[in-house]
Amino acid sequence: MKSRILLAVILLATVACNKSRPYDDVDPETLKPSGSEDTRPSYSFEGEIADDRCRFVSEQLSLHYDDAGIIFSSEKSAGTTIYRAIGLATGNSAELFMNETDEPRLLVNGTEIKIKSAVKEHENEKGAWIHIQTPDYKHIVFVVTDL
Repeated sequence: MKSRILLAVILLATVACNKSRPYDDVDPETLKPSGSEDTRPSYSFEGEIADDRCRFVSEQLSLHYDDAGIIFSSEKSAGTTIYRAIGLATGNSAELFMNETDEPRLLVNGTEIKIKSAVKEHENEKGAWIHIQTPDYKHIVFVVTDL
């Protein structure tokens, strides 16, 4: 009986110590989560820069100056630039608050939308072309130009 127990312990210890490959040989690239930034498809904003019409385009809301009753504005206040798009007939709105020291904030119809980044891809005396990216890598376009 004791020999069987001893044999079982030895077999279990042998199986437990058997490694298929050492940890030092693990490729760090295989440890990256799928969908990391390195594997995300690139997004070109060039087509957006070529179009100087005011617009806010996201999955939740689309506002275009060319549609009747949509107003766009920008203002600077206490180091913060606020970009706005408001539909007068519907009340739909988008507001982007950009500050050099704080994280940008986006409000769509008064509800804050989480964003990963907001970058002015192009800015001149006419206006700003802003590329906003959400944490799930969706792209939002906000263009406010001189009308």
